[in-house]
This record gives sequence, C-alpha cells and structure tokens, in this order.
Amino acid sequence: MKILITLLLIINLIINSLFLKSYFIKPQVVPEPYKFNEKQVEYLLQKRQLSLNKPLYIESQFLCDIASIRLEEIQRNWSHFGFSAKRFCPTNCSVGENLAKGNYTESETITAWENSILHAEILNTQYNFFCVKHSKGYTVAVFGNF
Repeated sequence: MKILITLLLIINLIINSLFLKSYFIKPQVVPEPYKFNEKQVEYLLQKRQLSLNKPLYIESQFLCDIASIRLEEIQRNWSHFGFSAKRFCPTNCSVGENLAKGNYTESETITAWENSILHAEILNTQYNFFCVKHSKGYTVAVFGNF
C-alpha cells in the first residue's frame, strides 16, 4: 500500500510540474529564416544609380541567363574565375560581375560591394543593363553594355 501511495504522489508531482512549466513558461517563437529578395537588390541598385545622377539600369534577359549560369557555378566553386567577358560575349560587349555569399540582407550586400574596391569599380562603371539572381545564400549581379 505504501508503494502505491508513493507512486501516486510521484505521478502527481510529475503532472503538477509539467502543468506548472507549461503554464508559466512562454513558448519560444522561432523566427522564420530570412528570405532574401533579389528584386530588392535590383531596387537598391536602381536607387543608387539615381543618387549618383546616373541612368537607371535596364534588366536584360541575356544577362539573366549569364547570372543563372554563374549562380550554379559559384554554388559548386566559389570564385570569380569562371567569369570572363570573352566567354559570355565574344563580340562587342562588356560585362562585369559582383558576387556575394552568406546570410547578408539585400542592403548589406550592396554595402559590401560598395566597400570593396573591385566590386565598387563595377558598380561605378557606366553599364546600361543588369540582372540579379540569388539562391541558397549566393547572389550574382551581372552588368553589361552591348
């Protein structure tokens, strides 16, 4: 009989402690992962153009195709080495590429490019066309004239 009473007391303690914990402890809300928006990068690049009194970029399907190819490549091998103007436009055109990797926001991505001498040089070149692609933490911006 003593064993049964002891067991009932233990069960009662467990139930009460579970109830009290669930009642007094607020559940933690896990934030959703940040969803990077490549269109926001485009918007910020256009806004930057306006602030510098430069013409707005025109989105180019040709450059979007290049950006898509490069996005796949840099996910396998993080490097600018696969990018070459001659590879993508063998005749009269010029292209530049900016890459970003990591959990940057759109604004942080632009700022990182502006603070990098080589990336800023591409941003400051008078390109007329552009395209931005993003996937799995990688961002590619391709700029060009043709």
